[in-house]
Amino acid sequence: MNKTALKNFATNARNELLKKVEAKAFKIGITEENIKKAQIETSDAIYIDGKQLSITEKKRRDTLIQRIKEIGFNRVIEEVAYTWFNRFIALRFMEVNNYLPTKVRVLSSSNPDSPEPDIMNEAMSVDLDIDKELVYELKINNKTEELFKYLIIKQCNSLNRAC
Repeated sequence: MNKTALKNFATNARNELLKKVEAKAFKIGITEENIKKAQIETSDAIYIDGKQLSITEKKRRDTLIQRIKEIGFNRVIEEVAYTWFNRFIALRFMEVNNYLPTKVRVLSSSNPDSPEPDIMNEAMSVDLDIDKELVYELKINNKTEELFKYLIIKQCNSLNRAC
């Protein structure tokens, strides 16, 4: 890959991540113009636009809101996108060089004919701290995007603890 192609890739990836981070914030009631208040709040969940957020999601949302108050919406969106970009680059580097402790590819497959990353096929046996019931439920309900997100986060959390 030449310098121009790499620069274009990085720019496009950054822009795509920025859009996705903004979309995720929107789903939990946060935009540049407004931070929605919860319609209902219980001890274990809150509801934003009729969508239930768990207590964990509420805590993450509260942290995000606090950070937005400190440095502003756009800077927070940039930080989150930058963090995820770096994680994806690190994961790819580690899997290509066989540095992942699990030895299971996260973003690709060692089988050139497989369209799914190896971690999707080995989700039940991968050496990560996973909720096997949740993984099974996501698999049987064909919620591949949710499963993939869950496994990437578990892999990143595992690598973070190893550092």
